[in-house]
Amino acid sequence: MLTRVEIKGFKCLHDVSTDLGPFNVLIGPNDSGKSSFLQALTWPKHRHRGHPFVPSGASDVSAALRSRNQRLVLSFEAGKWTEVPAGFRRPKVGGPDLSTFFSVTEPIMLAPTEIAAPSQRGTGALDPLIETHGRGAGAHLARVALGDRERYEAIQQGMRDITEGRVLEVVVGEDMGSGYPLSFRLHDNTVIPAKELSQGLLMYFAFLTIVHRDDPPSTLLIEEPENGVHPLRLHEIVKLLRTLTERDVQIVMTTHSPDLLNACKPEEVLVFRRPTPEAGTEIHRLPKDFERHAMRSTMGEIWASTGEEGLLDMLPAVEPRIQAEGE
Repeated sequence: MLTRVEIKGFKCLHDVSTDLGPFNVLIGPNDSGKSSFLQALTWPKHRHRGHPFVPSGASDVSAALRSRNQRLVLSFEAGKWTEVPAGFRRPKVGGPDLSTFFSVTEPIMLAPTEIAAPSQRGTGALDPLIETHGRGAGAHLARVALGDRERYEAIQQGMRDITEGRVLEVVVGEDMGSGYPLSFRLHDNTVIPAKELSQGLLMYFAFLTIVHRDDPPSTLLIEEPENGVHPLRLHEIVKLLRTLTERDVQIVMTTHSPDLLNACKPEEVLVFRRPTPEAGTEIHRLPKDFERHAMRSTMGEIWASTGEEGLLDMLPAVEPRIQAEGE
């Protein structure tokens, strides 16, 4: 698990640092640095694989990531990447275990139309599903069916539970030339193609296939899981994703949904803001006792009615993790 992150010189992340916990929710306006923050977390993985990210418009950027017992620093200066400890792309036997930094996913933003599309051969790995916004979810179900029947049944039962029995079974068909089609058997034994299922249920199914994998990542990055999902179902998605933390999988997600925020704990929320267009990002973590200040309003209600400033204005004694440049 990543426990602390420090980023300098990357887009609007001029100089930020924050601690991370098992479950983290990033909120803030557009262009406040949330997606850039997620992108920076993937740098070690790309460097490890020999395909390092090359920043544009900046000559000097750096990221220092800390896990429970290791620290990794990546810096890009004068057109060249360096890292400490050095040479981690070829770890020595008996050297530091840096696998936590390499097992961070790309940020995933699921799209119902992609989830419903037929799965191609070779899409059973996690990276292809993330890179295609969920295309290949059926292949993930087939992978689980072949490897762990208990997890396979957990996915099927999850769909029955969320639909109160209206969906009896998720079915992956035989290759019809364009891939393996995905369909759903309903309570009356009618079978419908995935494209006819509601978007919210497709999203939930895709998250089920990720949660019940036998090779979960160290850190799962998620962008806006609320897309296409009914507000009340967001609580179920958060509850589902929390089960990954019991398997030592860290969650870092962004959201623009007050309803999703209401399913979270205050201390899990990181507020991103830029005081002026020219200023760098500030990151504030809400305190555990935020609800004591909220005066019977939920975090989501305060956020929806007053924005990020309203959340922070309630806590004048809370200092930001990092001040904007020039302050």
